[in-house]
Amino acid sequence: MDRQTDKLTYQQLTRELADTRLRLAALTQDFSRLNAAYKELMAIEERYRLMFENVPLGYMSMDKNARLIDANQAFADFFGYAIDEIIGKRFADLLVEGVEYHLNVTFPEYVRTGKSKDLVWKVRKKDGSVATIVTNGNARYDENGDFIQTHCMILDVTEHRKAEEALHKSEREKALILGTMSERVIYHDEHCRIVWANHIAAESAGMPLEQLSGKLCYEVYHGRKTPCEDCPAMMVYKTQKPRTGEVHVHGKVLEVVANPVFDKDNHFIGMVQISNDITERKQLERELLDISSRERKRIGHDLHDGVGQQLTGISFLATALRKQLSAITPDAAETADRIVESTEKAKKLMRSILNGLCLVAAEPQGLMEALATLASGVSKLYRVDCTFSCEKPVLIDDIADSTHLFYIAHEAVSNAVKHSGCSRIRISLDCPRGAGRLTVRDNGAGLAPSQSTNNGMGLRIMRYRAVIIGATFEVKGQPGKGTSIVCKIPSSKICTKEH
Repeated sequence: MDRQTDKLTYQQLTRELADTRLRLAALTQDFSRLNAAYKELMAIEERYRLMFENVPLGYMSMDKNARLIDANQAFADFFGYAIDEIIGKRFADLLVEGVEYHLNVTFPEYVRTGKSKDLVWKVRKKDGSVATIVTNGNARYDENGDFIQTHCMILDVTEHRKAEEALHKSEREKALILGTMSERVIYHDEHCRIVWANHIAAESAGMPLEQLSGKLCYEVYHGRKTPCEDCPAMMVYKTQKPRTGEVHVHGKVLEVVANPVFDKDNHFIGMVQISNDITERKQLERELLDISSRERKRIGHDLHDGVGQQLTGISFLATALRKQLSAITPDAAETADRIVESTEKAKKLMRSILNGLCLVAAEPQGLMEALATLASGVSKLYRVDCTFSCEKPVLIDDIADSTHLFYIAHEAVSNAVKHSGCSRIRISLDCPRGAGRLTVRDNGAGLAPSQSTNNGMGLRIMRYRAVIIGATFEVKGQPGKGTSIVCKIPSSKICTKEH
């Protein structure tokens, strides 16, 4: 019986030992797998730590009390602390302002939602300097949903914020300067749409400043679907050169100065126009011109009716005296003859003065007649081949405009005769596409390109006269190939029919 019991115990122990060996083998395999997994986890952890420590962005982690429990080297370097110095500090301890907002608003919200996005903070570094950072992060929770810690990345935006503040300051200063100007200032893009404008521009448009952006000036200010004719600003888009002129709209006269805008690569990117309402100034100029014209007419009338009649009377008396003295005293008769001759010369001189006082007749065709007389007079006086051509009548109702155009032509002809050494001058007046054009062309020495923009008082006066009547003025010439002076007259100045 004892032997049988021992045998059973031995068999049982043998089976248990075999089971133990199997379990031990299984545990050995499990241990090997766990060991491999551990090593892989440690390798991942090492890679993460290397990335975490060397990433240029700062990283920090806060516990439920908003104290720092972890940070990378970039975060510590940014604030100027060693990592062991900064761990345990409250994030609030690093803030220059907004501590209560952080503790009572943003951090509780962070814990509740698990996210923090684009929060901007002013912080103080260990050396006392102030910087601006932006934080973004997520929160970590346990399996029960309880908050464990935050994971935050920080970005230094100090220089960016300084640049933004400088830009905002510049914009404010620009707006302040533009706001004090009495002129309308508008910046257009390369497609003529408004980019920005000053308050005067907004007021004259009758809409808020921000609503002007993206609109076309001729739609906003003039209710047009197409650009205004003869607008200097529109010419900039064709020539990419500065233009100056006048625009007549709704009974007002605007002086427009337009300049192209180029980028650093000299590519055309837009245009700035400055316009000023000069209606009152133009009215005053017109009144002065009218006063001057009336005064010339009065002087002419006084000369004709006063001095002219006296000279005629003296001529008659001298003629009668010559007849009476011819039979009595021949020498005295010759003196009377000389008095008659002197009187006729004085009358011719007076007529010349009268013509100089009123060069252009106060009629629509007055400019054409005056230019024809100018050409004829120059040919006779200077022995230069000077002609005037006008295939179709160009009628200008405003005597002041006609007078300015005549003086432009007169100055151009005078310059050609005196300075160019020309033998031929052509004066022409035509009306292509509804707008008037006055041209004076010679075959003289010509102008260098630098001279065509500013060549003394004569050209400046001609340009001024053109601006006064809203015309454009251009000088073309090459050395040895003559000079052309072209004045383009707005279509609004041209009469459609003779009165």
